[in-house]
Amino acid sequence: MKYRWLQAINVALMLALMATLAILLAPHHAYSGGNMSVSRTINVAEDAYLDSSDVPPKHYNYGGSTTLTVMSNDKKHIVLRTNLQSIIPTGSNVSDGSLNLYYSNWSGSDPVGRTYYVDRLTETDWVEGSSDGVAEDGAVDWTCRIHGDDPVGVEWTTPGGTYTSTDEAAGTVPSSTGTWMSINVTALMQYAITNGVSADWVIRDPGTPANRSVDFDSSEGTNVPYLSVTFTAPWDSYESDYSTIDDLYDTGGDIIYMKGTGFAAGTYIVRYYDAAGTKVGTDANITIGAGEDLTSHMACNTDEGATAGTWDAKVYLTDGTTVIANDTFTVTSSAIPEFPTVFTAIVVVGLCFCIYYWIRRRRRGESIHDLPIYE
Repeated sequence: MKYRWLQAINVALMLALMATLAILLAPHHAYSGGNMSVSRTINVAEDAYLDSSDVPPKHYNYGGSTTLTVMSNDKKHIVLRTNLQSIIPTGSNVSDGSLNLYYSNWSGSDPVGRTYYVDRLTETDWVEGSSDGVAEDGAVDWTCRIHGDDPVGVEWTTPGGTYTSTDEAAGTVPSSTGTWMSINVTALMQYAITNGVSADWVIRDPGTPANRSVDFDSSEGTNVPYLSVTFTAPWDSYESDYSTIDDLYDTGGDIIYMKGTGFAAGTYIVRYYDAAGTKVGTDANITIGAGEDLTSHMACNTDEGATAGTWDAKVYLTDGTTVIANDTFTVTSSAIPEFPTVFTAIVVVGLCFCIYYWIRRRRRGESIHDLPIYE
């Protein structure tokens, strides 16, 4: 009866030991982990409008105009180009993408509700130019994608921009000027990302009558057209072989190995965040060449105060603020401390044995002071 409380402590310690060993020996479960979506915006880099009335000998270029014009009956088209690879790795999955144009003016008759189509150009060597209504050698116009006097230049196979309607997008003109017109171009963006090419598109209105015209701000204007996109990049956590994906890090493997594919050549920053959202590590100035994998690694126990749970590894451009990839994985508490759980279990076993031995000695009417002393 006298030592019952010590026996209770001993039993509790033994149960704690058994629970610890059960956790260590248990098989890996399906912990949270995987690619996270990232949302970004990017301005349209090059644009111009093409006027069907500017046929030879005019060859007028509008690459430097502050407006972009679409006219019904396919009288005026817009061509634009955006390089997506700078912020979206090749092979990423695009879940949502939109083209946003600032609707500034209209003429003829009110075009509200008219349908405009966005199609992929199949001849993409057109040159924007810098003029506003004059001929310019080496620049795009209705007839030529690269104008030249002798010979005439490099002509469009189809005047106004040669395109395919595969993955075609459509949007309607807003009810009033001074607003943004947004067109869902997810499929068109996915094509560019999958194939590692620029987004070269044409915007047109094939409907009638022919006198309905809309002006949007251009890349030289006040409200620059832009793309907004949500995507998941090919960026994952791996085992040390960089070939086996691993979303769990514990005492069996407490070093996080990250690898990404399809990233453009350049320099990147990788930052690691624990379950509380606290930055626990940074891998800066990672430079890769064309076609090279982006790799990084970090020991989970670098910060002993880190919070276990779902961690993030985010890839930033060199500005340190633009996130272009994010992956999550699970880090258990056993992977974080400087002394792992196995060491703790050994201590518990030793303590349990000491208590048990002391109780047995006391029951036999002995005390520590009765133990023989050996010289």
